[in-house]
Amino acid sequence: MIVVTGACGFIGSNLVKKLVNLGHRNILAVDYEQRDYINGLGVLYTPADYFLEDIENFKDIEMIYHEGAISSTTETDWKKLFERNVKYTYKLMYYCRDNEIPLQYASSASVYGNPTREEWHNPNKKLDPLNLYAKSKQQCDYIGDLIVNSYRPPKLLQGMRYFNVYGPNEDHKGDQASPYHKFKKQFEQTGKIKLFEGSKEFLRDFVSVEEVIEQKIRHFENVGSGIYDIGTGKPKSFYDVAIEICKSEDCIEWIPMPDILRKHYQKYTCAITD
Repeated sequence: MIVVTGACGFIGSNLVKKLVNLGHRNILAVDYEQRDYINGLGVLYTPADYFLEDIENFKDIEMIYHEGAISSTTETDWKKLFERNVKYTYKLMYYCRDNEIPLQYASSASVYGNPTREEWHNPNKKLDPLNLYAKSKQQCDYIGDLIVNSYRPPKLLQGMRYFNVYGPNEDHKGDQASPYHKFKKQFEQTGKIKLFEGSKEFLRDFVSVEEVIEQKIRHFENVGSGIYDIGTGKPKSFYDVAIEICKSEDCIEWIPMPDILRKHYQKYTCAITD
């Protein structure tokens, strides 16, 4: 059995679909709520709390893709983030270590904070999370690193630091959806795309969810325990993304950046890839 937590979310649902298309039939979808994304795929579903509480009753688990988490970067309830993101993850880590089950979990490039362009290309750059969501992912990485380097290492434990992922099944994410998703929606509804002034200089490592899943499966099959950047290594500007969608600069409406965003706004991100 392959377990996918967060299976009804953005990355999780795309992962489930890919696994089904690869011929896997014994898949357990775990999430706090069901969405239509996985309907018709022929997979089993169980609520996230029930799975963690009764995990020993689920026999023959071959591997776990742990995608479940509160993914909002604006969440301010640390207790909620700790329960859902940190505590849930480290319980899975220790269970998988003790039962020799390979585990791959979702981390985030947000743990890096806002380093300079030169620092992004340094594999030893320091972590500097700027919000509580990023801090929750940093704690998961810290615990995972402790387990991997302990006297009793796991069979396989991998953290995936996702960069700016975009693709199908983002509809439920609202304001947390990717720029690709929001720009397409704006253009379809208004014929315009709103960009912050200076967006030609704001570069991010945008990576499709299809590429993310290819990297995830490749890492699970061919790479050892560790924490890995999951991106393209080739940043592009928000302006380039907008032009890619609407094909003309005439569709762009330039707007000032709100002061609340200006202080911590990332001007550049770039994954260090294999």
